[in-house]
Amino acid sequence: MSLIGGRRITIRTLGIVGSIIAVCCLRILPVSAQETQSRLSDAVTTGEQATVSVMLLPGMAQHQGAGAFLSQMLGPETDLTLSSAGLPGMPAPGGIILIAAALVLTLTGIIFAASNARQQYREERPVRLGDICSAILERAGSAAVIIEGDGTIVSASPEFSGIFLPPGAGPAGKSLWAHLPAGDGTERMRQYYERRRANPDAEPGWCGVELIDRWGTKHTLLLTVARIPGTGFWMLSLEDASGQTRTAQPLRAALRHSPAGVFFQDADLRYTWIHNPFPGLAAGDLLGRTDREIFSPEDAARLTALKRRVLETGGVVRGCVRIGAGKSARFYDLALEPRYGCDREITGISGVVFDITGQKRREEHLKTACDLLEEIVDGLADIVAIQLPDHTILRYNRAGYEMLGMPPEEVNGRKCYELIGRTSPCDICATGMAVESGERRVVEKYVPELGRFLECRSSPILDEHGDVALIIEQLYDITASRRTAEALARANAYNRSLIEAGLDPLVIIDREGMITDVNAAAELVTGRRRDELIGTEFSGCFTDAARAEAAYREVFREGRIRDYELEILQRDGRTTPVLLNASVFRNEDGAIAGVFAAARDITERKQAEAALREGEARYRRLVENLNEGIWVIDPGGIITFVNSRMAEMLGYDASEVAGRSHLAWMEEDCIEAALRGMERRKQGISESRESALTRKDGTRIDVLISSAPIIDEGGRYRGAVSAVLDITGRKRAEEARRESEERYRSFVENFHGIAFRRTLDARTIFSHGAVKEITGYAEEEFLAGRPKWHDIVYAPDREILARDDAMLRSVPGHAVDREYRIVRKDGAVRWIRERIQTLCDSSNCPSFVQGALFDVTEEKRAEEALRMSEERFRSIFEESVIGIEFYDAKGRLLYINPASLEIFGVSDPRDMEGFCFFDEPNFQGQDLRQLQQGRVARFAVPYDFDEVKRQHLFPTSKSGILHLDVMIRPIPSREGALPEGYLVQIQDVTGQVRTEEAKQQAYDRIEQNIEQFAILGDHIRQPLQVIMGLSELIEDARAEKIIEQVQRINGIVTQLDQGWIESRKIREFLRRNE
Repeated sequence: MSLIGGRRITIRTLGIVGSIIAVCCLRILPVSAQETQSRLSDAVTTGEQATVSVMLLPGMAQHQGAGAFLSQMLGPETDLTLSSAGLPGMPAPGGIILIAAALVLTLTGIIFAASNARQQYREERPVRLGDICSAILERAGSAAVIIEGDGTIVSASPEFSGIFLPPGAGPAGKSLWAHLPAGDGTERMRQYYERRRANPDAEPGWCGVELIDRWGTKHTLLLTVARIPGTGFWMLSLEDASGQTRTAQPLRAALRHSPAGVFFQDADLRYTWIHNPFPGLAAGDLLGRTDREIFSPEDAARLTALKRRVLETGGVVRGCVRIGAGKSARFYDLALEPRYGCDREITGISGVVFDITGQKRREEHLKTACDLLEEIVDGLADIVAIQLPDHTILRYNRAGYEMLGMPPEEVNGRKCYELIGRTSPCDICATGMAVESGERRVVEKYVPELGRFLECRSSPILDEHGDVALIIEQLYDITASRRTAEALARANAYNRSLIEAGLDPLVIIDREGMITDVNAAAELVTGRRRDELIGTEFSGCFTDAARAEAAYREVFREGRIRDYELEILQRDGRTTPVLLNASVFRNEDGAIAGVFAAARDITERKQAEAALREGEARYRRLVENLNEGIWVIDPGGIITFVNSRMAEMLGYDASEVAGRSHLAWMEEDCIEAALRGMERRKQGISESRESALTRKDGTRIDVLISSAPIIDEGGRYRGAVSAVLDITGRKRAEEARRESEERYRSFVENFHGIAFRRTLDARTIFSHGAVKEITGYAEEEFLAGRPKWHDIVYAPDREILARDDAMLRSVPGHAVDREYRIVRKDGAVRWIRERIQTLCDSSNCPSFVQGALFDVTEEKRAEEALRMSEERFRSIFEESVIGIEFYDAKGRLLYINPASLEIFGVSDPRDMEGFCFFDEPNFQGQDLRQLQQGRVARFAVPYDFDEVKRQHLFPTSKSGILHLDVMIRPIPSREGALPEGYLVQIQDVTGQVRTEEAKQQAYDRIEQNIEQFAILGDHIRQPLQVIMGLSELIEDARAEKIIEQVQRINGIVTQLDQGWIESRKIREFLRRNE
């Protein structure tokens, strides 16, 4: 600062004043002092080099001192350029002096301002760098990060930190590359940074990368790298590629569910945005790259040529290109147009691409398919016609002309009804119906002019307006099947009435064990409808499926089965015990065709719930309408084409049939004829023949094969087309009547009751079955009314029947199941079970009754005997002093008597539920394996009740040890395999064991006493011998007295010895005879 006139005036003020003076003096000044000062301040703040140009008067620019003085004052950050210029009209001395003074004042202010700014920058630089980085990140508006040259993070935007960096402390001071998720995207990002750092002008100016965020989600992003001037820092910005432009977002929303691919490219044809990229490529693989960097040279050249035309012409270009080669090649339809900038210059292109590979390939196959279709239609055995909606025939196939016996030129162009001599269409016309409805119609009708039943199928072909343009009519000759079906229906109606009259459930089973037919009683007992039962496994209707399967297999093996016991499983889970009677029935060749089975309900004998079910009679149609199968073979007999019906007939998928010889499905006895047919086809001969094919499941089907050769335009044989009609049903239909009669005979053999129909006054209309065996009367006697049925009813039961008969006579459709007694002709009383139902006339009034009855006398007697046997057994079981227990095959307790409960100290038998004797710890030392072999196991065991309590087997009031005598007897099963249960007898022998122990102790004590007496006798005899010897030496009367006493004592000892010997013999005898 300087002191002028006693006032403090800053050099900056002087500089401003000097600038004003200079401006006033000069109309032209390249750089003002204020602008120069501003440049210097900005340069110091940012750390960049500043350039200052100073215009001096002529002669001053060459002054060495001026340049040095200014450079020293401005500092090394300032690039000073001195220049001179002539100022026209400037006064020489005074003007020069004034301008020089102004310049001096200006430069003085500039230099002082630069010095102050540099000092302030040095003091505030750390704080200002942080502010600058924060400000830059705020203005970035995206996920961005500022790093030093080595990748150390200086600052990061909240978006970048929250998405890509791990949670925790702030990012500053950390390595960016170490904290980003590892992967190809991070490496691509680092390489692009290094390239831009080495050459900031390197192309392209951005790079597409794919990064994974903290939560594992992949993002497609655009990366830009820019240097922050004056800091040595770099800013990396990431922007969602899908949001590159404002127009991209709505465009992507519109195309989200579209198969179209949309892309943008810049003027260098680099992809800048893409939706739905080419197959096998991701958006990250395309962004920033050209077609030449992505596709093969040939493919890239085709794409680039189209796109260059857009850039050159500025017009819309559309074309089809192929990408790839061979079978993997794909075809694309491209629509390209230019993109313009604000100045209406072309900045790139936009394109829409559709994958049309499927369309191209369909077009290639279309012509081949049309040619093949023409040959197939002519080879069909059935008649195919193409006609106009007004019945005008355009053409028939070969079979149509042959049926009419007319050449094509006499048929084509005429009305279809005129060809059979009519003047108007048929009353029931499939073609007219199809024209009216616009939909396929099928009718069956008899054509008297042809003497045939025909099935007519008319299918409309619609034009682009939805109107019928053509009719494709197919005609099938169904005369034979219709007549066979009518005859079969009459036979089945009669047989069906007999089957439905049966009280027992009746079932027909095929060789695979599948149900093919049932009567109403079977519906009733199973709780399932007839259509639910047909087609299901016979064994699935029973609780024991394996046993049921074994039953019908035995029928196929032995021819019949009688009184085979099973349990039917009803829909609601209840069971019905039955006795199964069944026999096989055969076809016309004598081969077994199936099994006819009847089930007798024995619920009452088993003391379980029982009910017979009723239902309406329906019988399945046996004849089905079959379509034809088509196959095409090459000259070598290899199948090149099959339709779905042919594959279905063989039981294969179409792909499994194509490529194999057509002889592979021929029966052996048909192969030779097929080979001869191939030779005739090579000679141009068409023919039809019957043959037989083998299906995938091994079954044989009879077919009618109509074959025609395929001859190309050069007259060469190219193969043959064959129409295959399954005639198995037609042949089997002829056998069905005989099988039905066989089933009826089998039904009669298995039907042990009486099927009847009576008037409401009990007069018999018909009575069929075991009439003589049950009543003693002949069928003719009942038909003659001598006697009536009520006459043989047991007198005490007539009142019960009277109430039921009143309901039968008055209630339409009333049905009742009842049991009563009759008196046979020989006077014997028999029990009868009868199911009877009212039948009504057309006015729904009861007209007669019908039903079936069975003799259940033996069943009643068996039930009574069983009841008495069970009572005797229960009395023995409950009153026995020996413990008796019954166990199932797994050893689990079923029944236990009071004596056994007493032995085990149990008050309530329910406390023993779930007990298994195989788990009994007191039996573990016994060999129970012999039970599995059907042998009896008996053993004595010390039973430890304390162990029972420790293992919580059952609650008991006893403790300690009891000695038990246990005998386990297996109950053999009817199949002779493993036992179906076990009978256990238990007796408490603790008292006997203890008595034996006491006896043994007494015997042992006696033996000890005998030994002691023997020793005592020896001790007595030795002194006696001494006394006897001494007494014999003494000659005195007292000696004789002593000898006498000694002998007496010796005799007593001898008697004692003899007594011990006799006592031993007695003990040994007792031991042997215990």
